[in-house]
Amino acid sequence: MEKSVVIQVLERSGSKRELMAPVGEPLMMALKNEGLVDALCGGQCACATCHIYLLDDWVSIVGSAEGQEQDMLETSMETRDTSRLSCQ
Repeated sequence: MEKSVVIQVLERSGSKRELMAPVGEPLMMALKNEGLVDALCGGQCACATCHIYLLDDWVSIVGSAEGQEQDMLETSMETRDTSRLSCQ
């Protein structure tokens, strides 16, 4: 039996949604399946079209972007301290 997790999403429009995603699958897949991110590179950390903002509490849990992810975010517009690529 595959385990799932509930993901709470606040869309740009201000609407709140809950999504189910398999444990261990990149967040990007659940968001892409719902049409919430483009993820044009398919999760290769090469385009920043899966750019998201985390709540501050989650940044302290998963950490800040580093390395290639940070480099990609620097090419993205409207980044924040809580920016991450959902493929990572």
